[in-house]
Amino acid sequence: MNTETITLKIEGDENGAIRLCCPICNDEFKVYISDWDEFESDTRYCAICGLESIAGKFYPQEIYDVALGQAQAIASAKLEQMIHNAFKGNKSFKTTTVKTTSKPQMKNIETDNTNDADITCNACKRGHRIPNFSESQKTYCPYCGELV
Repeated sequence: MNTETITLKIEGDENGAIRLCCPICNDEFKVYISDWDEFESDTRYCAICGLESIAGKFYPQEIYDVALGQAQAIASAKLEQMIHNAFKGNKSFKTTTVKTTSKPQMKNIETDNTNDADITCNACKRGHRIPNFSESQKTYCPYCGELV
């Protein structure tokens, strides 16, 4: 069986940050794309609640929706081709090709950056951004989990 790979390109905001959503508390925060991609551990931490999860679980629902839409488009095209091939040459059945809609594309899902606070972890020196951050609020490093 052939395996199809879906690759999504997620573009950052003007600061090079992407929005993430904690799979545990559902709060949102941002990380810099270069740090997120280059960090070698699969474990990440929520910048708000500090709990850990697998890196891939932090993407917002919009990204999963686009991936699912692309997977459905691929599956539909493959199924259509299989049916066409199964009945090819059989005079009792007539097959036709139906043009399917294009694959869903990533759109900019970033939010307003005007109230984002830029925070750098003293332990690992990586940065992240917290929307509507107040000085009395605690935050955790998404990479090493340290309280910042």
